[in-house]
Amino acid sequence: MSVSLTQANNLTNLSSNTQIAQKRNKFEEFRNCVDNAIKAESLHLNPVLDDETFMKCYNALTCILRQHGEAIFDMSNRTELQIIG
Repeated sequence: MSVSLTQANNLTNLSSNTQIAQKRNKFEEFRNCVDNAIKAESLHLNPVLDDETFMKCYNALTCILRQHGEAIFDMSNRTELQIIG
């Protein structure tokens, strides 16, 4: 059985579209989890008025982003982020 070039391209495009959809779903899940965590901790109700309140909000958001990012994007086994530049 042989596969034509058009059929092969269609399978590649389908696979690519599936991967894009999976990534989109992960980002949507991440966004929803982060939004829910911010609401649960009432961070959206606390105004940033000075250095102390800024650092409190910054640290809380950093923990939320890291926790949910590691869980959803399976980054738990990474010891440090790699910076590309």
